[in-house]
Amino acid sequence: MKRNMIFALLSMLTMTLCCCSNNNKKTECVDCKALEHRSDEETCQLIFNSIANGDKETFAGLVRYPLYRQYPLKNVYTKDEMVKYFDFLFDDEFRNAIRSLKLDEWQVVGWRGFTIMSGELWEDGGELVTVNYSSPAEQRLRDSLIKAEFDALHPSLQGDRTPIDRLMLADDVYGFARIDKSTVSDTLYRLSLFAKNAEIGDKPVACLNGYAQYEGNMGDGYFYFKSQDTVASYNFGCKHEEGVSVDAWNYLHWMDKSIPCRDHYYQIDRQRQI
Repeated sequence: MKRNMIFALLSMLTMTLCCCSNNNKKTECVDCKALEHRSDEETCQLIFNSIANGDKETFAGLVRYPLYRQYPLKNVYTKDEMVKYFDFLFDDEFRNAIRSLKLDEWQVVGWRGFTIMSGELWEDGGELVTVNYSSPAEQRLRDSLIKAEFDALHPSLQGDRTPIDRLMLADDVYGFARIDKSTVSDTLYRLSLFAKNAEIGDKPVACLNGYAQYEGNMGDGYFYFKSQDTVASYNFGCKHEEGVSVDAWNYLHWMDKSIPCRDHYYQIDRQRQI
């Protein structure tokens, strides 16, 4: 029953993102075609206008994908998904706040790009790279997904924890790893490693406690976990090459083994550190 609840919630989120009608015509904004000819200032103005006017297609063409959302929410990977997610991402209150702002209120933060509203939106290289804002509707969905996942976890993992990430591992032995954070200690993290073909409610093959270490002013860094002679680490961060988002250091290092991660959700909230 608990697992069915998770599947139902995830299905609802997936439908929100992915159910695009075959009869809908795709609209492509002329301003979004020539990224190399668009300045940061022009992009910031387009971001303003598209959010304020509810122009979903133009906004979707301004985003650098994937657009990360807090786990266990689903990341937004394509323009079509973004068009479907737009109203879920930006509520009327946020759109009204955008309408009251001026273009010169965007703040330049060195080589990290432009930001506004204390880090709610970030632009870099002619693209919107981060949306830290989360609407009440999105937060309610995240809370329900967290509760459903927590209720389905093996009893040994339940307690005062908040889920941070789930890493889908490309490995013959291990299927996925789960990272959560203590709600009692803000610096205590835990890694749970699951066998191949395991489900979220199964008992993990190993659990290690650890911490997060941040490096530089981009918020890159790593998680480090240890239990007696067993050690593990996971580097988080994101680099950008020629306007394309590329996951950096996307490996779980388990003892002397480096395991590729097929998917992950975690993006450090470095954009608020301004």
